[in-house]
Amino acid sequence: MNDIMLGIAILLALSSWWFVYKPSLLDKTRDELFDLRQEVRDYFLQSGRGLDHPLYAALRDLINGHLRYTESLTMSRFVVWAHWHSKHPTEAEQLRLRVEAPLQTNDRELAAFAMNVRLRAAGHMYGHMLANTVPGLIVLALVGTMLAVVTSKQSQPKRQRARTSADSRLNDRDPLAQIFDRVSRVTHWSPQTAMEECAIAS
Repeated sequence: MNDIMLGIAILLALSSWWFVYKPSLLDKTRDELFDLRQEVRDYFLQSGRGLDHPLYAALRDLINGHLRYTESLTMSRFVVWAHWHSKHPTEAEQLRLRVEAPLQTNDRELAAFAMNVRLRAAGHMYGHMLANTVPGLIVLALVGTMLAVVTSKQSQPKRQRARTSADSRLNDRDPLAQIFDRVSRVTHWSPQTAMEECAIAS
């Protein structure tokens, strides 16, 4: 009897995971990306730059790539991609340039805005990937703790050092950017760019 109840409980848990949790997670991530895409559109309209601006098209296409990738993104797929990336440096560099080229601008304000959008989009995707697996949920909890610690430290009074780059000023304020930067120092590859490459190549 106990074995039967245990089997039923396992089936219910698996059914809830596949038919309730995962679809809800997909909807949540896609809604976040749709909202971000709308925010980008509003910014270019309100700033007077218009929707014909090449960087608007580049950011829109990047977010659309993320949206397409949400349905197939899993931790195992990402690990396979990371392995390919390490084994094919020439092709990986070509893909990186393909991603980066249309997102470049000499407008410092616009560059800071674009980097903020890219960080947030990548953050949504990593959250989706990690929340899509049980081990990933554990990692997500750890990352959430790291973000909370970084945010707490930033809320304390401290001397602001002058920066010459708009991107640098953004990274000083953005906890997610700091997490990505720390990962980059350890792994020697950019988590943000890695997710963008997957989205563009998918």
